[in-house]
Amino acid sequence: MDVQTFQIVISVIVGTLIPALGTFIVLVINSLKKYKLAIITAKKGNEELVAKIEKLNEENEKLTEENAVLQDKIKKLQAQVDELNKKLIEE
Repeated sequence: MDVQTFQIVISVIVGTLIPALGTFIVLVINSLKKYKLAIITAKKGNEELVAKIEKLNEENEKLTEENAVLQDKIKKLQAQVDELNKKLIEE
């Protein structure tokens, strides 16, 4: 292989590989940007879900307390009904 042929081969290789490598690098960078954006979006979504879960937990605690109060009232009313039934039976 003479010098001129070698120079042609090198110029063809450089002429095709460098643009291809540049394109590959651009594609990798764009993919990383999209991946980063997806991570940021997912993180924001997770934060919103955590906030919603915390709010639901607070509401659940309030409802549990209200339920306990209502259950106590039901027991008292049931005791009154039982007492009235006893009086009716005795009469």
